[in-house]
Amino acid sequence: MQAAKFATIVFRIALLMSVVLSEAPADGAQDSSPVKEISTSDANGVQTSHLKNLLKYTYQQTACKCDNGKCATEGGKQVCVCDLGFGRISSSRCKDCQCGEDFGCTFDVGFFTITKKCLCLEGFLEHEGVCTECNCGEHSVCKLDNHGGKICSCNHGFFEKDGRCEDCSCGLNGTGCQAISGIKFCACPQGYMDAQGVCVDIDECNLPDVCPPNSKCLNTPGSYECACEEGYEARNNASDAKFDGCQDIDECLEAGVCPFPATECFNLPGTYRCSCKQGFQPINLEGDPRHTRCRNNEASWLTVNIGLALLLVGILLALVGAMIVRRRLQRSARRGSRTLIIQSVP
Repeated sequence: MQAAKFATIVFRIALLMSVVLSEAPADGAQDSSPVKEISTSDANGVQTSHLKNLLKYTYQQTACKCDNGKCATEGGKQVCVCDLGFGRISSSRCKDCQCGEDFGCTFDVGFFTITKKCLCLEGFLEHEGVCTECNCGEHSVCKLDNHGGKICSCNHGFFEKDGRCEDCSCGLNGTGCQAISGIKFCACPQGYMDAQGVCVDIDECNLPDVCPPNSKCLNTPGSYECACEEGYEARNNASDAKFDGCQDIDECLEAGVCPFPATECFNLPGTYRCSCKQGFQPINLEGDPRHTRCRNNEASWLTVNIGLALLLVGILLALVGAMIVRRRLQRSARRGSRTLIIQSVP
């Protein structure tokens, strides 16, 4: 019988609590309307009007009173939004919660424990209840050690320098990059060298005697080639002369290398010469010796003889003319002297 009465009383209390909560003012506003008197009695004669008024008064005194915070509605209920430096441990209570300047703080409330949790901004991590800077830049993961020291884990292709993860590219695909004490080193492939953290091509042509004689150096990416000079070819039909060297090409073995008649080929180192055969002489003495033209010696002497004959005839004619002019002048002089003598005789 006593248990039944106790259950009835608990049910009435729960019913009154639901009524009070449904009639509570929203957003923390205080209900200024007079308390309604509800007289209710059960079969045992228990009056509930005073109990309801007591519960409603208690709610009005405790609803949304937030020290160090402000009231707000969440999910239809009024809760406290705590000020900076405080964390909520219940819907109506804020507790001191310091995580450092300008950082938020909250509490994880368990059944028997209350644990502080810092709301750190990006680039910060919680250490011993305080937000501590932990920023290694992009392409990295930052952690804190037991003493709050920063540990940077850089992504592939990056290295740590002065607490930041920087690019560790050496300019060539597949080139290994290492960082020792914050200094980048590039493991450049053969034919390249590390120049201030970038793999650059080595110009082997600037090195002395890199190619064999009678060849010239051609630089290529990561290597070089030796090309034989004109008139030479690589030994053993190699495509590159840097291993076996160059040898002279005997152009005289080619048919028609001296195209003009009465000429014959003479091979020279790196070149050749077309010379006149016996009984002939070159016409173009100052031209390219590979393009020599020749003519018969007899024809040459005939031309010379005719020229000399014409020259002698010219000289003889000049002498004869000079003698004739001289004689005429002498005759004129004699005639003039005779005239003067005749005129002087009385």
